[in-house]
This record gives sequence, C-alpha cells and structure tokens, in this order.
Amino acid sequence: MMKKIKLNDFLFLFAVISVFLLLIWKSHIGIANIDETFHLSVPYRMTQGDWLIVDEWHVSQMWSFLLYPLMKIYRMIVQDTEGIVLAFRQMFVVFQLTIMSISYLVLRKRYNFLAVVIPILYGMFVPFNIINFNYNSLGYAITYLLVIFNLEKSDKNYKYIMNGILLAGLVLCNPYTVFIYMIWLIWMLARWDKKSLLWTHMGIFFIAVLFLGLTLSKASFADLLNNLPNILSDAAHEPKTFYNFLEPFIGFIEDYWWYIGMFVITTIMAFRDKKRSKWWLLWLGLFSLMVVWFFSLRSAMRGGIGMNVIMLPLTLFGFVLFVFLENKNWHLFRVALVFPVLYTLCMNMSSNLGMFVIGSGCAVSSIMTMVFFEQWLDENDIGHKYAVEILVFVVIAQLGAEANVKVRHAFWEDNVADLKCEIEVGPMRGLKTTAKKKASGKSARRCTISSSAPVSRNI
Repeated sequence: MMKKIKLNDFLFLFAVISVFLLLIWKSHIGIANIDETFHLSVPYRMTQGDWLIVDEWHVSQMWSFLLYPLMKIYRMIVQDTEGIVLAFRQMFVVFQLTIMSISYLVLRKRYNFLAVVIPILYGMFVPFNIINFNYNSLGYAITYLLVIFNLEKSDKNYKYIMNGILLAGLVLCNPYTVFIYMIWLIWMLARWDKKSLLWTHMGIFFIAVLFLGLTLSKASFADLLNNLPNILSDAAHEPKTFYNFLEPFIGFIEDYWWYIGMFVITTIMAFRDKKRSKWWLLWLGLFSLMVVWFFSLRSAMRGGIGMNVIMLPLTLFGFVLFVFLENKNWHLFRVALVFPVLYTLCMNMSSNLGMFVIGSGCAVSSIMTMVFFEQWLDENDIGHKYAVEILVFVVIAQLGAEANVKVRHAFWEDNVADLKCEIEVGPMRGLKTTAKKKASGKSARRCTISSSAPVSRNI
C-alpha cells in the first residue's frame, strides 16, 4: 500500500510540474484581447473607488467581488499596471495548481490512479483557453471543488460551511446558478436535513454579509434598489426565451448530425444487444474520444467551439455508462454528473455564446466520467483483463486533446507558431503576439485596464 501511495505521489508531482511548465509558457502567448482585459478592469476599478451595482450595469459584474482582494493586494505592492496581464495570468496558474493539489489530497483517500488523473484533467483545461481569472474560470474551479468535496456523504459542519461559501461564490460567478441553490434547498427541505440547512446557510451568510457590507459602504440601500434593474440591460446577457435556450443544442445537432446519430444508434444497440453490450459501449467510448480529437484538431487549426466542446463527448458517455452499471451510486451520480450539467444549463441561460459555454460547462462532468468508466470496467470481464490499459488509453487520449488545444490555440489570436514578438511596455508587457499586431499597436488599443475602463463586450 505504501508503495502505491508513494508511486501516486510521485506521479502527481511529475504531472503537476509538467502542467505548471506548460501553463507558464502559455501565459506568455497571445495578447489579452477585449474579453480578458475587461475581466480584469472591473476589479481594478473597484480598487480605485468604483463599486459593483453602484457603478456597473452588466449582469456579469458580480464575480469581480471574488477577485477584488487579490487585485487590492497587487495594487498595494505594484503601483502601476505595467505587465499586469501577465502577472494575473501567472497568478492564475498558481491558483490552478493549488486547486489541483487540494483535490489530489482529497481524492487520494478514495481513489488510486484516478486521484492523479482527475486533478490533471482539471488543470489542463481552462474555459475558452483564457489562462486568467474570469467568471468562467472561477465558476469552473468552484464547480469542480463542490464535486470533489462532496463525492462522499459527510455530516461534518465545516464541510457544510465550505459548501455554502462555494455555492455563494458560484452564484456570484453566474447569478443564474441561484436555480441550483433552489433545487438544493427544495431537496434538503423535503428530507428535512436540518444540519445541512443550518450550516450550509452559515457559509452562504458569511459571503452575503461581506458582499452587502462592502457594497452598502459605497452607496445607500435605496441607490442599490434603483440600480439593480439596470443590470438586466446588458445586451450581451439578455434573458432568453425557451427557443433561444434550445437553439445552441439544435444548431449543434444540425451541424454534427453524424456524431449525435452514431451516439444514439450505438446506445440503442447497447440496450438491445445485451450479450454484446460491453463491446458496443467500448466502441461508444472509442468513438467519443475520436470526436474529442476531431474538435481538438479543428480548434487548433480554425478556432471555434472545439476549444470547449472537447469536454462534451465524455459527459454524454458518462450518462450512458451509469445506466449500465450494476451497482449504482446515486449520490455520486447526482454530485459528479447531474450537478455539473445543471451548471452547464445555467451557463447557457446566462450567455449568448451557445455551445462555447455549454462545452466549457461540461468540463467537470467530463472529467468525473472517469470514475464511472473505471467502475464499469471493474464490473465487466474485459475490465478484469485489460482495465488498466483501457483506462490509461482513455486518459491519455482526453489529456492529449486538452494539451493539443493548449499548445496550438490562443484565444483571439492567430497561429501560435506566429506569436513570436514580445511586447516590451504597457499592461501587456511580456506577452507575445504577431509582428503585425505589435506594430499596429493593437496590443495597446485593446487593453481596457485604465482609470476610465471603457465597457467592452465580454464573454
């Protein structure tokens, strides 16, 4: 047992160092276009006296409260904005590694090989391939932590408090996730779990007091009530009709009918052909990985939804796998698959970017599919013979697709191989872009981090 633990620790350390080196290299690649600088500009303005709701109008502002302390500390130490984008990219890399390490320490008590795999798959993926703090990347991290901390049932008070803090943070990243809170609340009330209700709300109350306390120190309660309706005027995050909500799914099915068609046919065959269902499921898993690589290569060559949709195929595969499990852990199903998918639906409700956000929202459920796949292998005779080899193949395939996107794709940029010119001055100092963009001054014009911080389109 000690040898296994030491081997896993060594593997995890090696993997973390590898991810660190890749992300640090990638943090220099590509200018920070409209989205990334806008995400930093709101907490930056907060350090200059502006505040949420009072001086902001868009619905995506709330998450900035989470980054405000770090921005405040940074501004106290560094008196200007020279190189601020690179600095926050690299702080985000440290943040990713911290989340990976925390989750490994939790998972190593329950899993063996998967304790290493799950954190690495998490760390390699970043929504939209933007290696920086924003409501997508923090929402992804919080969703992941909520899953990791709740894989096993626990009645410890500190875990309930932590769940409340994380849930409140998730609502700040995406206000539509209040629907997840409402579902959880109804579930707890139906079970009348008084302990969970009390201590989880203590965590929520803690964040609420901090948020309201700081906000009310900037404006009166009446001013807040007057400004709240203006938040809904954000053209990039308008409320959706039911058809608008379904539109990205319909468009995806129309564009990639061959994938959805093969997935449905294979699933039906697995149900009908009980004797060979394991072979149909193995084919479905292999086909899902082929689709992952299709989107990975497509993203690297042309950009588009592939950079996020690489996380979708294994999520769908995970739901099918669970149906075929003999020993179903319904708690794990709700935590590891249903909850992340609910978060995905909230992402779709809050954004006008369709499959971009749906794909990134599926990231956690895609990663956690590995748990159900390992269990399915253990329950089948083929798994007893080749379980390790098959699992390692699946992990390497998914991890390779994520790494391919990291190495060959940069958000709002051209071919990564052409990004060789380093910016020497300004907020984007230390970033590499094309000679044309550097010469044209786009790297300076598109940076919104200033005292005026003009409002820009954001994801």
